[in-house]
Amino acid sequence: MFKLKSSALPSHQSSQQLAEDFNDFFINKISDIRAGLNTTEAASGAFVLLFTDFELPSHAYIVEVFGSLTPKTCDLDPIPTSVLKQHVLELAPIITRIVCASLASGEFPSSLKTSIVRPKLKKPDLDSKFTRTFDLWQTSRSLVKS
Repeated sequence: MFKLKSSALPSHQSSQQLAEDFNDFFINKISDIRAGLNTTEAASGAFVLLFTDFELPSHAYIVEVFGSLTPKTCDLDPIPTSVLKQHVLELAPIITRIVCASLASGEFPSSLKTSIVRPKLKKPDLDSKFTRTFDLWQTSRSLVKS
């Protein structure tokens, strides 16, 4: 009536020996995988992808990006988004230079990497661990869109 299941583990004398056998198996498996990889290809830089041929955003594009921003403002923003949108034509040349310099150098300004994270439940019955909102600076958002 009842069948006894055989153990899914290999036969072993002791738990210690079984653990050692598993350890040896995985160490050998990783060594075999590494030996199978072509290390000369990786060392030669064949996999390096350079992002050198792109068009820098224009003044008009930056104006368009800022025109499409939602009116939300973050506490880190130097000026409210509504004021920025009203004066976008005056501020666009400066922001365009920042964006172009960032793209040309391949560096994102560290001062723009700051954000404020405020967990906010959109619905009371949702799990609070999975709902997050992120506020980014306006210039950071334009760099991301570019």
